[in-house]
Amino acid sequence: MTEESSADINNQLIARLLREHVQKYSRSLTPGGSRAGPKEFVEFYTVGNLVRELGRDGRRKFTNLVRREETTPATPPDVLGRNEAGGLVGFEVTELTDQKAIDHNIPRSKWLAAALLKAKTSQERIQAMHTAGEKVCIWTPPDVLQAVTSIVAKKDAKAFVGDGEDYAERWLVIHTAEPFLCTSDCDLVVNTVLAVRQLDAACIIMDYDPRNEIYPCRLLQVQKE
Repeated sequence: MTEESSADINNQLIARLLREHVQKYSRSLTPGGSRAGPKEFVEFYTVGNLVRELGRDGRRKFTNLVRREETTPATPPDVLGRNEAGGLVGFEVTELTDQKAIDHNIPRSKWLAAALLKAKTSQERIQAMHTAGEKVCIWTPPDVLQAVTSIVAKKDAKAFVGDGEDYAERWLVIHTAEPFLCTSDCDLVVNTVLAVRQLDAACIIMDYDPRNEIYPCRLLQVQKE
């Protein structure tokens, strides 16, 4: 057995054990993955990662990213940029996960990280994971389809507000750091055409994958009615 195949088996084993643990200790199986940090930073950081990934293989090239000033009430988009032709592009950024679950998890995730470092036995680690009370979700492709379809419909209904220049492109960027969401779980929604009225593009971007050194990004199919 090669070193690479052995690593694959170990990774699969770890993933299976984690899933079994979550199912055994019913820890409110609802969504909860997120990038922690100020909203403005997370949004700009996410779009920056998206732009790098799209430019990595030459799919798209966006430049001049800037944070759009907040409005009251809040209006899309969150980030502005320019496309290859110099046209104005608006990026609206949102979470795949419910914000209440995210707010619930952030302090518990920090506590769990500290507890795992202190744990000296496997039993202590398992107890820490059970005690933390994080909300997690084991996703299925239909779950992803339902969640994304709802988000797209909600965001598509909110007009992108311009500041004197028409938008050449309107993007919806759905980001997530869900621990049990794999790129393959997005296959169903990626292969589904989503009806929209104003959005020109939409995508799902996941947390950093250190093994492949990328932020996995899946483009969605949107079609204007």
